Amino acid sequence: ALKAMDIRKKEIDADKLKVVDRLNQTWDRFSDEQRAKLQEDQSDWFEKRDVDCKVISQKRIYDISENDRETYQKQYQYWDDAMSAQNIEMQYNKCFTQRTNERIVYLNNVFN
Repeated sequence: ALKAMDIRKKEIDADKLKVVDRLNQTWDRFSDEQRAKLQEDQSDWFEKRDVDCKVISQKRIYDISENDRETYQKQYQYWDDAMSAQNIEMQYNKCFTQRTNERIVYLNNVFN
């Protein structure tokens, strides 16, 4: 269970790094004027994303339907406290990546 979790964590962490880079590249394409218009909205969005993902990551494993559990999550009965904490971090990062991808799509459509 730990090996599967560690492998998936590396994938999720890599995805998070890529999406942050993509968001920064998207933001950098805007003019100073466009960034100024979006600055407050962007700040609000960062805060909302982080709070939402923190809440979502706290979802107990038993509250996730069997079909929606990842392979490593199906072995939760073997987890210790450290693995449970790692799962919370991974769920946060998955949400972070998903929400950030959605934001990139939104930003790409704002001035196009």
